[in-house]
Amino acid sequence: MKTGWEYKKLGDISTIAAGQGAPQGDANYSTQGTPFIKAGNLIDLINGVDENDIQKVTDDVAKSHKLRLYPSGSILFAKSGMSCMKGYVYTTKNDCYVVSHLAIITPKCINSSYLNYFLQVKKPNSLVKDEAYPSISLKDISDIDIPYPSAEQQQSIVTELDTLSAIIADHKAQLKDYDALEQSIFYDMFGDPVKNDKGWEVKKLGDCCSELKYGTSRPACENGQYKYLRMGNLTLDGHLDLADLKTIDIPDDEIDKCIVKYGDILFNRTNSMELIGKTCMFDLEEPMVIAGYIIRVRLFDTLNPRFLSIMFNLPSLKLLLKSMAKGAVNQANINSKELASIRVILPPLPLQQQFASKIEAIEQMKTETKKALQEAETLFQARMDYWFN
Repeated sequence: MKTGWEYKKLGDISTIAAGQGAPQGDANYSTQGTPFIKAGNLIDLINGVDENDIQKVTDDVAKSHKLRLYPSGSILFAKSGMSCMKGYVYTTKNDCYVVSHLAIITPKCINSSYLNYFLQVKKPNSLVKDEAYPSISLKDISDIDIPYPSAEQQQSIVTELDTLSAIIADHKAQLKDYDALEQSIFYDMFGDPVKNDKGWEVKKLGDCCSELKYGTSRPACENGQYKYLRMGNLTLDGHLDLADLKTIDIPDDEIDKCIVKYGDILFNRTNSMELIGKTCMFDLEEPMVIAGYIIRVRLFDTLNPRFLSIMFNLPSLKLLLKSMAKGAVNQANINSKELASIRVILPPLPLQQQFASKIEAIEQMKTETKKALQEAETLFQARMDYWFN
């Protein structure tokens, strides 16, 4: 415990409650009224979705269902169901109604932002007693011990962590701006590839590549020889995410079928309808192995992989891919034959290479920004650990 600090029970410095049952039926929700926060909204709200953009209820619906209005600055996290294993913590920006699966912590004599930061380190899901039937009692929440420095010290900690959070947010916004710039350059040079408003030559993707191959169905293993890319390692905006990377062993006589190398295009063929068709260029020097839900596309020299990767991440191409996908229960699929049938524009190779050079320059700037982001996130985590561990 930091010098001069004391601990208090969360129930002694805040009001703790659970929300109410969600009104059933679409007719109870509208675009007007007060936000009604459900467990599934938490991650979107944490990622910046505005509370006014989620489902709302009118005063009449709230009255008929005896909903209680919780004030802005209340802290929400899941207290029952599988959602409570995720540890999401969110502070409301407006007065809101809240579903019964969520706990609501309304601070009385503690800084709301300070409490939010604390709960990001000491996650409420640590209170779950049975992960098979996850739930957290309001009494256990009330008994959480909170480090309780002076109000001035709480605000000082919040100011420091808010500053680091803002730096992290700025770096993430810069990366999004770079992605938007890449797409803008594409549109400027080549137009919309679906409409082909500049009249380029068009060919089927299958005629522009030497192969389209599925990855391996073998499971990951500890300390495998190769790093193992799964569909979660492809991001929705067309990049590789190696934060959760597994390893795998592959027999020598199978490795050529599933290994990827610099310049290969990776296509996520099976996922939810929202995530189907995630596409990126493999731009690392170290060969890796891909899982079976990914198709490896190896191009002829007539089609530049940077060019194709950016093209497949344009909104119009994403809509085309979704229209092609065959839906199943919680899954959609685009097989290699369907992928090969997609018609792609084929501008002159020198123009594609000119475009790729511009993208490479932007990618270098993105690399520097990612490095700065990682440093800011490391510092933020270190300060969180200092104050709350």
